[in-house]
Amino acid sequence: MTDLAIEGFTDREFSVPELTTIINKVPNKYGLVTNMKIFGDPIPLPVTHVTLERQNWALNLLPATERGAPGTLGSRGKRDKKIFEIPQITHQDSVKVADVQNLRAFGSAAAMYLEDMVAQKLVTMASKHFVTHEWYRIGALQGQILDSDGSVMLDLYDEFGITKPVAAFGGGADIPARLRTIKRQIERSLMGEVMTGVACLASYEFMEMLFSNADIKAAYNAAMAAWQNFIALNPTLSDRRFSFTVQDITFVEYDATFSSIAANGTSSIQRAIPSGGAIFFPLGTQNSAYTYVAPGDFAESANIPGQVFYAKEKPDEWNRGRDILTQSNVLPIWVRPELLIQGTTGSGGNNVTDMAS
Repeated sequence: MTDLAIEGFTDREFSVPELTTIINKVPNKYGLVTNMKIFGDPIPLPVTHVTLERQNWALNLLPATERGAPGTLGSRGKRDKKIFEIPQITHQDSVKVADVQNLRAFGSAAAMYLEDMVAQKLVTMASKHFVTHEWYRIGALQGQILDSDGSVMLDLYDEFGITKPVAAFGGGADIPARLRTIKRQIERSLMGEVMTGVACLASYEFMEMLFSNADIKAAYNAAMAAWQNFIALNPTLSDRRFSFTVQDITFVEYDATFSSIAANGTSSIQRAIPSGGAIFFPLGTQNSAYTYVAPGDFAESANIPGQVFYAKEKPDEWNRGRDILTQSNVLPIWVRPELLIQGTTGSGGNNVTDMAS
């Protein structure tokens, strides 16, 4: 920190790199899907779109050859090129003289400094971006990336010409058999991709449906008892989200909600996973899920590999404070949507074929 006091509030100017560095250091405390690292680390691009080529999405087996013999030739299979624009999220806020005037820094007798207030504001603004990124990622896992109002920005099933796989558990379905079918279908669809397991993020209604099966309920109770003992032995554990595994599928209840405010001031609440819904997907894949970041919409960042966040500030109209603009240009994308199976407690729309147990 510098010795800048309140009197110099509007004299201090922060550069784009300075503010951008600050906001990119804000830790992300929001989002189960984000923290699971399903979509990997952000891949920086110098452009505002990403071009993906889908070429059969299969790794073919290679035949053995005699030593010294020529190798097999790589196939020039049919390519399906797709161009996806990376959405831009821009958020504005401000720090006013009135926000700092007569305030003391927390736990200190010193006056509040501009840098402190700007840093606090950036944490709040970054948190809103983090929540939005989580909203995009949970949408990508369900095959549709949605805007804050719930409108579809990108339908991955339509883009790749894939019929959405749906597993319906209603109508007296054999729950354990249906779970085995889901796991087998995901494995059959890998086509050379790898996985370390299958996971399911489920609404509470879907979880309650699972518990109607006595064997699944018993497995849940046993896992919960072991988890509670583990927590008792590790009271400082930060991540206490519970999961349990049955039929080789790891289940996590994810009943988060997301709020948004429209331009007219009306607010709405949307669930991460629709009522009665669930998402089944492979874990540990190598070539199925990515996160791309584009450059910021600033002269200083044009055609330079993107960062997760950008921030910029300027004096307000009457020089009574600073206006702050933050921006992120992030696209999480699942390029193998056939590996994503949507579960439902309903009885209609099932297209996941049951197999013998």
